[in-house]
Amino acid sequence: MLILGSLASLAANVAVAEPTVWSAVIHAWPSFALAGAFELLMREFRTAAKSVHTASAADGQGHLDEAHSQLGTQSSDKDVQV
Repeated sequence: MLILGSLASLAANVAVAEPTVWSAVIHAWPSFALAGAFELLMREFRTAAKSVHTASAADGQGHLDEAHSQLGTQSSDKDVQV
């Protein structure tokens, strides 16, 4: 939807621009700015999500190691029995 909306906005902006190259570039700029800003925002979200995922995985491993140490066992997949 973002790409389709940006392309429609780009086409409309260029269509109403004066018939010079600079006018077309200036009228096309908002669509490129929106796409660039959206990509920067998504990059921030991906970075934050990755750090939260890494922190929660490390925190979960810490709790597993702590539980095993209280039981007197070592943390490994081989120790888990069903």
